Amino acid sequence: MTTVVTWMLPLLRYFDPRLKTVEQAAIPFVDVAVSDKFAGQEGYFEGDKKVESSPDSLDIKMQQALWRKSFEWCKLNKEGLMIDV
Repeated sequence: MTTVVTWMLPLLRYFDPRLKTVEQAAIPFVDVAVSDKFAGQEGYFEGDKKVESSPDSLDIKMQQALWRKSFEWCKLNKEGLMIDV
């Protein structure tokens, strides 16, 4: 199966240019990790472009509500947690 997909990757890339080999996908990842042009920057990157967070993702009350709901949905308990939920 993987050999068929590997063989078809150039054709599939024609329809979706985001499809990349492991080597191609690693280039921007390594660049962000070690390049001087990203020194001191934090955040989420797509390729070598920084993506700004949405206002909702920065809202502390929204974050806490999401954590509480996630624990509820996963049926987890609060024992032994390092965070206050």
